[in-house]
Amino acid sequence: MNTLTFHVEREGSMPFDQREYALDVCYRINRFHPATHLQPAEGGDCEIISITHDGEEFELTYPEGCALSLAIDDDAYERANDEAEYRADMRRDEQMLEDWT
Repeated sequence: MNTLTFHVEREGSMPFDQREYALDVCYRINRFHPATHLQPAEGGDCEIISITHDGEEFELTYPEGCALSLAIDDDAYERANDEAEYRADMRRDEQMLEDWT
């Protein structure tokens, strides 16, 4: 499970009254399985487990949900790049150790 802090601004009941909410979003991305000759591609979809503000459930409007979807895509992309960079660094370090011995 991954977590993300997402900020939402909403109009208050008074004119010029805007509030910003810092939401804690917990989500999971299902592993992607590429297509084969026998089976279509599946997975790679995102499941939002919870959206909370100060420990209470928080409902999003449709535009806020779209913005959250883009934020999750960006977060997942960054996590995948960080993981790939870490694995490349580990392989490089292992190769350097093998070359020294």
